[in-house]
Amino acid sequence: MALLVYMCSSVATAQILAVNPSKLQRGGVISFTYDPRGGKFEQDTLAMATVIVTDGFDQQSKKVALTKEGKIYHGKFQTDSTTLLVILAFSSKKIWDLAPVDGYIYPVCEGDKPVDGALTAMADFYISKYRKTIYGVEPNYQKAAELYQEELSLHPNGKYKLVALQKYYQALYKLNPDKGKAEILSAIKTIDQQQQISDVELYKKYRLYEILDRKVEMENTLELISAKFPNSPVIFSRRYKDALTPRAAAQMELMGSKLIIDYAMEGGQFSSSANSVYRALNQAYLKEMNLPKFYFYLGKLTEPSFKLIDLINAVTFFAETKRELNEAEKISNWGLRLIDTLTLSKSSLSPQRLKEKRTELTGMLGRIYYEQGKFGEAYTALKSAHQENTEQLPFIPLYYALALVKQKEYKTALPLLADAIRLGRVDDEVTLAFQEAFINDGGSLSDYTALLTRLKVEAVANKKSTLTKIMQKIPAPNFTLLDHKGKRVSLADYKGKIVVLDFWATWCIPCLEAFPGMNKLVKKYQNEQDVVFLFINTSETFTKDLTKNINAYLKKQGYNFHVLIDEKSVMNGVNKYTANTLYDASAIPLKVVIDKAGNIRFKSTGYLGSDEKVVEELSSFIEAAKL
Repeated sequence: MALLVYMCSSVATAQILAVNPSKLQRGGVISFTYDPRGGKFEQDTLAMATVIVTDGFDQQSKKVALTKEGKIYHGKFQTDSTTLLVILAFSSKKIWDLAPVDGYIYPVCEGDKPVDGALTAMADFYISKYRKTIYGVEPNYQKAAELYQEELSLHPNGKYKLVALQKYYQALYKLNPDKGKAEILSAIKTIDQQQQISDVELYKKYRLYEILDRKVEMENTLELISAKFPNSPVIFSRRYKDALTPRAAAQMELMGSKLIIDYAMEGGQFSSSANSVYRALNQAYLKEMNLPKFYFYLGKLTEPSFKLIDLINAVTFFAETKRELNEAEKISNWGLRLIDTLTLSKSSLSPQRLKEKRTELTGMLGRIYYEQGKFGEAYTALKSAHQENTEQLPFIPLYYALALVKQKEYKTALPLLADAIRLGRVDDEVTLAFQEAFINDGGSLSDYTALLTRLKVEAVANKKSTLTKIMQKIPAPNFTLLDHKGKRVSLADYKGKIVVLDFWATWCIPCLEAFPGMNKLVKKYQNEQDVVFLFINTSETFTKDLTKNINAYLKKQGYNFHVLIDEKSVMNGVNKYTANTLYDASAIPLKVVIDKAGNIRFKSTGYLGSDEKVVEELSSFIEAAKL
């Protein structure tokens, strides 16, 4: 129990940070003090801290305002009823405080005991690349294995036991492949020796084979589960994942509806998963602009907080695409009324989170009003949102400034517009509004032109500074793979060109969600012969008819992608995917930009949330790699 006491009483070893209460509780207010003396920020003035909250293994990052008393900073925030883990980080000018040893990591407790899943989430962070980014610390698989083991000890029948078990063996295998393999095979043997093997034990066996990448044994085990336990939760998990994989909305609806009927999900043991199916369907139909279907599946949601989030997603989608603005106005007001209801009732979202969502939605409503030409209403909504914008959502000050110009409040608008230009918003709408404000505030056209030029130079410098800090210069390992047409392709074939690699898999939902944006990016650079895109399919669970299925998918979606199929090879005595291992693509989607000299310059993991953000980020990487 020594580890338990350590975990819930003093996780952050550094003396410069103190958190109260020391044992974080769900739904509680957390206050902290931060003393930067002796560190990188002793001479800086910090305005915000970054709080990374893990809710059911979904990570959300938010900013928390800091106040300063003498040399000490103070801040506070509130956890939700589903929070598992809280991580604190401090940064200034893109430089992070490299916290000593472990960082500022706090599992949420119930009494003295970490809640189910907290230590698993903590172990995940110990081996994540994000930990290295904010703390400068290499992955610690030994520590992760200990935490997974402690999770299994504290919660042997917990919700996350199978996840913790598989990840425990994965960590062992990473530490020592021979020893890890022996322990995994021993665990499989123990399962096989049971007189009556349950579906859960068979699924555990499947997951153990998965670590060893034994495809035949994996498929045989799944077939056995399907035959012996046709209504097993294990089979449900596989169908559930398939139903939520992005594809045509009608096809998703067919699979999702059948899943719900087959497992009596509405009111049955899988009722909590029904909301996820309905959310996937309402968002799929939203993107296809089928609003009746969107509203139908939105109305099926039984968890009000999910409904609120999907309403905000819809408003954001309409605002960014500038479509159905009247509908977006109605949805915004619906969402604000829902927040009123949730504020007065027990909600899975904390009062602080509800306040943040209100600010976001009010700001989005103001943006919608602005796009509609309702500048008075836009001004009122955006002024309110700007005053409460503690998360520093960048669209709020931008649209508030534009609304200020429409109200002829030029002096107030000028610094906000200048900041927007410095951050890279140099489109006509912003620069023309800045010109109007500048001239009407008494400035001359020549002074405006000179100032705009200086601001644009700052914007370029800021962008270049940011890119320079994250730019790498590592020789790109060569590989040779078959493409989706059966041709052998080597990275060396593209020497002297900018090469963008996109590591993906058919089961990876964020990978597929990023594809529409990647398609736009490919079309943007289709006339530039020195820019090449290679989509590397890797880490597939099932490889039967893989190339055939990929070709069918590309044709159906209309993607003109050059896909390479990653291959297994023995590397350091272990059978691994070649390109995946060479480029450390343990987390996908992974984008890699390689310059003309054959050096890796940029890497980006995950889906950014919209087509526009995908195009914007990778375009900046490509252009920087050209220099």
